[in-house]
Amino acid sequence: MNPKLSSLIDRKPSIARVILTDNTSFTLSLFVLITGIFIVTIPIGLLLLYFLIKRVHFIQSVFARGVPVKALIIGKRFIIGAWQLRYQYTYQNKDYESSNRIFRLKIGVCKGDILEAFLNPQKQAESAFLTKFYLGDKSSE
Repeated sequence: MNPKLSSLIDRKPSIARVILTDNTSFTLSLFVLITGIFIVTIPIGLLLLYFLIKRVHFIQSVFARGVPVKALIIGKRFIIGAWQLRYQYTYQNKDYESSNRIFRLKIGVCKGDILEAFLNPQKQAESAFLTKFYLGDKSSE
């Protein structure tokens, strides 16, 4: 297999990995399951499933076509079952700040750590995702 193609395939997180890492995706999937139980709320469940699919596809596309940058962790707090990480990064000589809610009990990251993130070049501040959590890090698992 072509090494370039192989590295692109390795950069795309699985659907399960996205749902079990991304707090928004996890919450949407729970509501999809809950609304599927009650027949009256099936239309709501289908709408939530649509948003879940869009979110997972968006995150996968950022990793598949995105640009890697170094992100400095500037904040870390545990809020309602998920860690909120704030980080800064530079892209094309401009500084950006972003945050990610990670659904994990332990994250093994401290304020001041530098991690790799992937960003969507069209929406730098809105779509940077930390590689360690979505693609895995052998030292943290």
